[in-house]
Amino acid sequence: MIRLFQVQKAYPGCEAALSDVSLEAGEGEFVILWGPSGAGKSTLLHLLLGAERPTQGQVWVGDRNLARISRAEMARHRRRIGVVFQDFRLLFGRSVLDNVSLALVIRGTSRRAAREEAVRWLEELGLGERLDERVERLSGGERQRVAIARALAGSPPILLADEPTSQLDAHWARKAMELFSDQTGRGAVVVLATHDPRFLQDLRHRLVRIDGGRVAEEVAG
Repeated sequence: MIRLFQVQKAYPGCEAALSDVSLEAGEGEFVILWGPSGAGKSTLLHLLLGAERPTQGQVWVGDRNLARISRAEMARHRRRIGVVFQDFRLLFGRSVLDNVSLALVIRGTSRRAAREEAVRWLEELGLGERLDERVERLSGGERQRVAIARALAGSPPILLADEPTSQLDAHWARKAMELFSDQTGRGAVVVLATHDPRFLQDLRHRLVRIDGGRVAEEVAG
C-alpha cells in the first residue's frame, strides 16, 4: 500500500533530509521509523501525507503516485489518513470533543455518528471527563491523547504518527501503542516515527532505523 522508490528530499541551502530511501509497507503492517532527531523521520511522514513532494524518486500510496495527482485527489488522499502531528495541531478555542468529532464530519460522517465515535475514542484514552474542556486548558499529555483519538477516529486505512508518545507517561504510551497495533488487525498500515528507546524494549513490529536521511537498518518484528 505504501511504496517509496529512491526518494530524495532536499531543501534550498541545506543537506538532503532524505537520500535514496526505498521502503514498502503492506496492509496490516506496523512500521516503526526509529532514529535521532533530525534523521529524516518527520520528512518521510510528510511525504506520505502529501504535505511535501520528493525532490527525486517516487512516493506511491495505493495506486496513487503522489507527485502526479491533482489538488482535489490530494485532498481525498489526506482524508484517508489519520495523523498524529508532532505539534498536535489541535483547534484552540474548541472543546476536546469538537477536535475529534469535527475531523470525522469533514470526512462525511454525520454529526451524531461523529460525536458518538469521538466519545468512544476519548473515553478509551482516559478523557471521558474532559469532553467539554477547551483543549488549551489541557496538559501536554492530554493534548497528545486528543490528537491520538482524532487520528484513530474513523478507522482510516493509513495511520501516520510523529513522536506520538513524547509527552505520555509509561501507562498511556503503552495504551497508545496497543491502540495503534489493534488497527493493523483490520488491515490498516501504521507508520510511527520515534526516537523513544522504550519502543526497542519489546520489539514486535518492523523497525526501520533512519540515520542521516538514509535507511541504515531494517529489523523484522
